[in-house]
Amino acid sequence: MSDQAIALPSLKISQPLAEAIRDAAKGAHPEAGLNPLAPSLRPEAEKAHARLNAILAPSDPAVIVQWIAPLAALLGSKPGTPKGEELRINVQAMAMVLADLPACCWTAENQRSAGRQFQYWPSPKEITDVVLGTARPFQEERLALARLLRIEPRRGSPEERAETPEEKAAHAELNRATVQALKDAAAQREREATPSGGKLGPNTISAQQRIATYRRLGQHAVADAIARSNGLEDAASPGCRVGGV
Repeated sequence: MSDQAIALPSLKISQPLAEAIRDAAKGAHPEAGLNPLAPSLRPEAEKAHARLNAILAPSDPAVIVQWIAPLAALLGSKPGTPKGEELRINVQAMAMVLADLPACCWTAENQRSAGRQFQYWPSPKEITDVVLGTARPFQEERLALARLLRIEPRRGSPEERAETPEEKAAHAELNRATVQALKDAAAQREREATPSGGKLGPNTISAQQRIATYRRLGQHAVADAIARSNGLEDAASPGCRVGGV
């Protein structure tokens, strides 16, 4: 669908290290029946672990935008598919929400699978369900290598813990903010004119409040898009204002 999607990364390792990883993956605890890693394999194991860290690093939102965008052409005639500025805001917001997924998720194969599965414009959760399976084998290999190398899981990594209720609530708030951004864009199109006398109308006040909410959540790209769509250039980030002022 898009030549911007990434190729599925590969991890090339020797047969002895592959066998050590397979044995380590069987243990639920780092010390459970784990054979020591042969000293000769340690340099290769360290390189493989570093490679997996790169494969599983958080995603670049720009890559996600390129991955999602072609779906608009496939689903453009379906009810609920955003159009124009609404589409741009929606895709940017979803990219920010999904940026904590591993970088290896955004493959051409997953993109084709999404094109076959989605009958209507998808939610962030539906996209996650399609792409996340790609990362799981790499996550399992990294965990096994961490056991072999006696590396403690990073704080907040999938190996350390599941998502907390607070984090789930934060993701729900981001999804709610995405929906509200779409409503703001629709309200802007329907608004006939700015109120006279330089006074701010109800929609403008609401937009300012939502811009502030997005800033607090760190979603500056979405906040800038709402600011531009409502003619609030002063509320946009300096780099996003017309003429850079």
